[in-house]
Amino acid sequence: ALVRPVIDELKLQNLAELGDSALRPQFVEQVKELRQMILENARAKQINQMFVSGNGILSLTNSFLQSLAPSPSLLLSEGLATHDADRKGAVVVDAALRKFEDGVDALEHALQPLSDVDFERWFETSSSSARRVLLEGLTSEEHAHVMMERLQSKIEEKRRKLRSLNERRAADLVEKVYAQVRKGLEEKRYSSLSQYLTDHARIRNCCASQIPRVVLSEFMEEELRKGAMLIAASVQERIQGEVRRSIMSELAVGGGSEEDEETHRMRKMLSLCEETLARREAQISDMKVERMRTEGRMEEVKILLESAERRVQDMEEQAQRNEKLLVACREENEKLKEEEGRAREEREEVIKTLQAEHARRVEEA
Repeated sequence: ALVRPVIDELKLQNLAELGDSALRPQFVEQVKELRQMILENARAKQINQMFVSGNGILSLTNSFLQSLAPSPSLLLSEGLATHDADRKGAVVVDAALRKFEDGVDALEHALQPLSDVDFERWFETSSSSARRVLLEGLTSEEHAHVMMERLQSKIEEKRRKLRSLNERRAADLVEKVYAQVRKGLEEKRYSSLSQYLTDHARIRNCCASQIPRVVLSEFMEEELRKGAMLIAASVQERIQGEVRRSIMSELAVGGGSEEDEETHRMRKMLSLCEETLARREAQISDMKVERMRTEGRMEEVKILLESAERRVQDMEEQAQRNEKLLVACREENEKLKEEEGRAREEREEVIKTLQAEHARRVEEA
């Protein structure tokens, strides 16, 4: 039994593309011995006492099949050609995928996340390189569409995987960056909502160039909601404390006497002021939160428009390159068809010669 040609599974799948130097020496030696044994023991094929090569046998078989049922599915040459095209197409797709994976390998092992624009630009560059390798490797325009769909399916699958990975990295990064602001909220270092909104906007602007839009928007809106609620509660608590201290001061000035009608009226007015201030502060907080959300959405729309313009430009350039490659493929295909036509004519001449020789021998017999 022959030993395994190579240990690497990837090389084993593309064994036809490897040279003898890439194979195991023991396997190469066994193949040489097998070939020598076949050459020594196999007898040459003869038809009517005439030696016939493999091409001759194939041509005669095709002619017999055509005479019985001239169906394309029965032509061995076309079946072999289709199988060969599929095999070559699979090899070309694998080569294009390797080119694509080389391009996104750094993205997969990156320590920092990328923004939407940078991610799409990097991914589109790698995809364009892979498509170019595919178009350059295809020798027939007939299978180009199928092979391109197969490649695009693999690319989209990789895109979803890498986008999910990039978003997880982005979420971890923005969580670390926002930790100081969250700590300030917990320690009540912000005396007003405007101070908190300033730090919130600073963090958002700092992360906008590196964090994906969806991740940043969801995280910042949630933190803004929580922060505004904490600030409002802190302000309300501070106002209530000041009102209580004011009431206690007024009562102390009265010398601890029983509350008269004036004191009761003052307490009621202070309570109304406290409620009014709390409502006013809540309204201001809601308005500022809404303004921050609107500004964030406007910034997201701007980023999306810029990204769309760049993608349209890249697609136009890619379309031009693809058109040039398709023209080159068509020219190469025409050359191959011409060579195939000449080979077919030579094969038909050989068949005619064999048939004439066969007829002559039959007449002589």
